[in-house]
Amino acid sequence: MSIKRLARVVAFIGCVALAFWLYGGGRMMAETVGVSWRGTLSGALLGVAVPGIVVTLIALARHERRLITTLMLALVTGSVVSELWILRDEHRFASEIATASGIRGRPRAWPNGTASLVYLPGKGVHATD
Repeated sequence: MSIKRLARVVAFIGCVALAFWLYGGGRMMAETVGVSWRGTLSGALLGVAVPGIVVTLIALARHERRLITTLMLALVTGSVVSELWILRDEHRFASEIATASGIRGRPRAWPNGTASLVYLPGKGVHATD
């Protein structure tokens, strides 16, 4: 494997991880539970749009248009995986509170542990930041 190819693989994996983390942070700032336009837009702005602009500028400066496509695909992949991770955590919380009669809450799953999921009887589940 050439150094250039290895660098592309490392960049792709790095962009997936960056998008996963940034999308989750943006989604948590929207304080939404489940898929919503507000939460998805907030996550996409941080997970795809902002790093996408940086990736595009770097790739254009290096005259590598193919790199733009590859890294944008990585950003979208990381964001989708992050959304699925968040939805899995919310589903787990819904299972945990299925028989709850009182107020329940817990931090979200890693890496979004600074935000919480809270269940209020009669009002359902909501998120806090």
